[in-house]
Amino acid sequence: MRKSKLVVSYELGAKVIGLVTTLKEYKLAWNINQVFKIDLIMQPPLLIEFIKGSDLSITNYLFKTELQYYRLIRNKGNEDNSGHLIPELVNFDFFLMIGGEELMIDESETKNLNSIKGIDYFQVIDVEKLKAKDNFIF
Repeated sequence: MRKSKLVVSYELGAKVIGLVTTLKEYKLAWNINQVFKIDLIMQPPLLIEFIKGSDLSITNYLFKTELQYYRLIRNKGNEDNSGHLIPELVNFDFFLMIGGEELMIDESETKNLNSIKGIDYFQVIDVEKLKAKDNFIF
């Protein structure tokens, strides 16, 4: 019997910025609030269940309006030795997702992240090139 495979393509519709930092997540969220004039609020941890049977609990902060959202996601799981949300980007500590109907952030605004002391490096991530891009769908 011949098997068919369903292939689904989608667009994330968000800009993802990878952050390398030594800051604690609550301090990073506070600093991002100051830079972007938003109010990131801690949400219940995201529980991601993988096909292989492993689970990953991820800390996240969210600011949402009718037209856009900002989500700060920790790349490493909350438990020891639990793995990473995006395994091919283990060098990044956090991801800042900015999306919605009106993507009102441009390149000059992302450079405002340089003003946050404690962020060592940041980069806009091309999500389409990631193998684990499905992990960004919540």
